[in-house]
Amino acid sequence: MMSALFAACPDDNPTHAAMFCLPLASIAEQAGVEVLALPEQQRQQEAPARIFELTPAEQFCAATLNDLDPVLNGWGLDKAKVDQCFDAALAQRPGTLRQCVLELQYWNQLYWLRDAAGGTAAGDYSAAASARQNYVFRCLSRIRPRDIEEAAVVLRYLVNDNGLDRPQSGAILLNLIGAPEPYRPHEVGGGHA
Repeated sequence: MMSALFAACPDDNPTHAAMFCLPLASIAEQAGVEVLALPEQQRQQEAPARIFELTPAEQFCAATLNDLDPVLNGWGLDKAKVDQCFDAALAQRPGTLRQCVLELQYWNQLYWLRDAAGGTAAGDYSAAASARQNYVFRCLSRIRPRDIEEAAVVLRYLVNDNGLDRPQSGAILLNLIGAPEPYRPHEVGGGHA
């Protein structure tokens, strides 16, 4: 079940794929995905601890953002500094929109795997992992699609995962159609003064 979700990991950046695609399938298989079929109370009692251990991706996020101080009531991190830190980690920086979508699916599946195994709020991310997920979502507005099929993958992701409700969705949509300028909300007629 879980392996099928990540069987199509791209091989154009094997380091990124190894960090954000393959480990989740491995965790699910090693921990026993059958735990997801158990009744909730039994699931909470029998959920393998392995599901809740930090994944290599989460360890990478924590290490990469270790020196950043929290903002926004002690939870969030400064977006510009987060982007700078993750951009500097070249081996783990997504290079294509497909890699972005696969990584966002990785975080989503990790959340739901943990939530199913542990109950309410068990799947919530750390601040560093949440910052990574938001960084990758912002990358959808910066990385140009390689072709129409890749643009369609992003559009389907946005529609199916409620991505159109997020503030960056306008910039992502303009990126998908090749608009030359960044999206500026509340500007009408192209954004020229």
